[in-house]
Amino acid sequence: MEAKATKEFLEGDESVLPGKRTFLLSRSTFAGSGQYTQHWLGDNHRTWDDMRTSIAGVMNFNMFGIPLVGPDTCGFFGQNVTITQKLCTRWIQLATFYPFARQHRDDPGGGGENAPYAMDEKY
Repeated sequence: MEAKATKEFLEGDESVLPGKRTFLLSRSTFAGSGQYTQHWLGDNHRTWDDMRTSIAGVMNFNMFGIPLVGPDTCGFFGQNVTITQKLCTRWIQLATFYPFARQHRDDPGGGGENAPYAMDEKY
């Protein structure tokens, strides 16, 4: 209901953005709320398991009526080591098939650089 109210406020007749489309991103959604907001799968870990789980997460939310959904590509929590660069490269390749992908990481907690240009040349 918060996403619906926000969208109606932003796009309504007397809104602050008349005639414009909004981009609302939420981590808390329900079936069918895709008409009001997009969904992000929440903070995940920089692991192969979390990368695999993101596939099911995106597909499930698509079935729930939320077409624009995606994870934190490369993971939110985790250290930046060589194996992580390989993982992150694969995750970026996978994310090209997701409706929504973003680089979002836990910098203070030890998260490493996710940008492809910052990785070793072989990646």
